[in-house]
Amino acid sequence: MAAQDPNGAAWGGPADMSAWEALMWRAEADPRTRSTGVLLEVLDREPDWDRLIAAHDRVSQQIPRLRERAVEPLLPLFPPAWSPDPHFDLGYHLQRVRLPGPGTMRQLLDLAQGILARPLDKARPPWEALLVEGLEDGRAGYLLKVHHSLSDGLGLVQPRGSGAATTPSSSSVAPCATPALSSATRSGSVARCAASSRHRRPNGRRCCAAAAASATGSSCTTCR
Repeated sequence: MAAQDPNGAAWGGPADMSAWEALMWRAEADPRTRSTGVLLEVLDREPDWDRLIAAHDRVSQQIPRLRERAVEPLLPLFPPAWSPDPHFDLGYHLQRVRLPGPGTMRQLLDLAQGILARPLDKARPPWEALLVEGLEDGRAGYLLKVHHSLSDGLGLVQPRGSGAATTPSSSSVAPCATPALSSATRSGSVARCAASSRHRRPNGRRCCAAAAASATGSSCTTCR
């Protein structure tokens, strides 16, 4: 769960999951018992992609838990523990798609449903972020999908605050300007989205944005 640490080093709590967190994590295989949530923000304009990448890279370095995966013990008598992912790939966790015209709110919500329905990769840190371009009136959507064993709702706010508080004097990368919000959050259980095998990353894994994009006719710009 979230820790009150302004520097981010202790964000996420101890290395070992609590009994409750372990129960939620091990119940992930069944869609009926998943504990995954999606934060959806509607931005008044499309952010610069390179600066968005830089902001996520900076925050994930400030908060080591965002680069850690859950490791199960040899015998499931003990809870899983958090350990640094030696193959952490920000390009997997942060991706983008473009909605087909006209780019309505209904299309964005349908895409968010597909993102929520697809299970997280348990071999990686349990979070994904997606920039959705092509929303009508020049707007964009930002989706953040996180497993509850990594953070609760309050904890989701802290990484954004950490990134926004970073000044150019404390980082070699200027903070990414966050467009104003014109809507808030949406989460819940939904049906599975159609899987797509056309989009593969260099390591052979399917692009996480492509699965949801294929269900709504969106264009996966990450794979281009």
